[in-house]
Amino acid sequence: MGKIIGPYLLTVEIKFKHDNFSAEHIKSFSHQLPVIHDLSTPHQFTHTHSDPKGLVSSAIIKPPKSLSSYHPYYILVALHGAGVENNSPFWAHDAYGDLDNENIFVVQPSGVTSWGDDWHGAWSSRDAQGAIKGLQEWSKLVVDCLPSAHTLRFWDRVIVAGHSNGGQGTWYALTHWSDTSLLAGNPISGYSSIPMYVPYTFWQPLEGKKALIRDIALRSYDHALLAENVVPFPIHVKHGSEDGLDFDFYG
Repeated sequence: MGKIIGPYLLTVEIKFKHDNFSAEHIKSFSHQLPVIHDLSTPHQFTHTHSDPKGLVSSAIIKPPKSLSSYHPYYILVALHGAGVENNSPFWAHDAYGDLDNENIFVVQPSGVTSWGDDWHGAWSSRDAQGAIKGLQEWSKLVVDCLPSAHTLRFWDRVIVAGHSNGGQGTWYALTHWSDTSLLAGNPISGYSSIPMYVPYTFWQPLEGKKALIRDIALRSYDHALLAENVVPFPIHVKHGSEDGLDFDFYG
């Protein structure tokens, strides 16, 4: 791996033709990539999904200050709250900053959108899992930037944490992900049930059959129904004493 000492300009050319026309057109796009001089500095990396196939996403990675090949590292997957970008100043630099001397890599997936699809569904939960695989690929690509004979290794099971809607996503992971992939959970100001967080009494009334279909469809969002799935894991639940939105009743 060559050493890049300045900003790197990435240019992509796309060649295309219009239907019924033989002329070829070329469109160019350029983006200047920053150079990371210190691997322990929080930075962003891109990764792709296997499902939906080819979807490109990103995550923030926060490595520890010192790296060693003598022991495997823990992976902490940190899920952001609703309406928050994972590369916002607080999440990119401040959140989990006190873990930089611990034997742990913090990975903050984007969830594809700032709302994270509630960390469920077709893309956001898979985005978090894709970020874990992305970190493992990242560790192979930066091996030449590490001291000699250093190979980064990780524990097979990860810790999942999150704040607010990310805390709810933590409950989702604890109740839905395979128990062979999880080590522990830390939901912070997270609600264990979306139907309780936004009570049905606030919803517009529906005809009985339609309401039943809706309620059945939403059962997968009520993690309390799958509470027995969290039994194998150590879980640290935390709520703010003056939090009037996500108070401890929801956890």
